[in-house]
Amino acid sequence: MKLVIQGKNIEITDSIHEYVNQKIEKAVSHFQQLTT
Repeated sequence: MKLVIQGKNIEITDSIHEYVNQKIEKAVSHFQQLTT
């Protein structure tokens, strides 16, 4: 999955990017049946 993570008035550090990516992947895995 390709994600574009942008911040408004905040710099997106590598740690923020990794945290968001982990949370999105976990959420998508729970709802995978809905998207296929």
